[in-house]
Amino acid sequence: MEDSYVIGLTGIMGSGKSMVAKIAKEFNVEVIDADIIAFDILHHDAILREKIQERWEGKVDIKSRTAFLRSKIMRIIMDDDEEYKWYMDLIMPIIIDRIRHLIQDSEKTIVLVDAPLLFEVGFDGVTDENWVVVTDKQRAVERVMECSGLNEETVLKVMGKQFNQGDKMKKADRLFWNMADGLDIKEMLWEQVEKTVKNVKIKLL
Repeated sequence: MEDSYVIGLTGIMGSGKSMVAKIAKEFNVEVIDADIIAFDILHHDAILREKIQERWEGKVDIKSRTAFLRSKIMRIIMDDDEEYKWYMDLIMPIIIDRIRHLIQDSEKTIVLVDAPLLFEVGFDGVTDENWVVVTDKQRAVERVMECSGLNEETVLKVMGKQFNQGDKMKKADRLFWNMADGLDIKEMLWEQVEKTVKNVKIKLL
């Protein structure tokens, strides 16, 4: 649907973006996850994998499992700004093109794009409005460590490649506050998402 209303969803790692996206699905919103797309591209795009092999010969094995390959790539690019830029310049245009096509093909009135680097790569210029999930940074670090198995140093390095939370908040049209754990925060986020989606639908009438 070419006239879908497109919402960008972002926040720092561990902020709770996935929870907000999951809730949004319950209100008939199509969710496009940029991380899932990135993983799929790394898994299936033979040309991209060949370029990675040429660049990092001896450091990565493109025949390895995609999750393992991605882990190797992360170790390389997190410690080297030049390599980080090279990889982002390689994969980001493919991700953005895939997202654009998915939006165009969507049959939903509202499409939500869950993208950690929404502002950093300029994709907010494509969206109609942007949501930012806000949380306590230390709480976010602990969540990521628990879910991913990464150590604190690595998590902080990844966060350092993104805009800080304050900068994301300044660019947001709507903020979702995720400052607690358990059922209470899920209920609070549910209420926030429900109200916001209803307002968007009213706007589109």
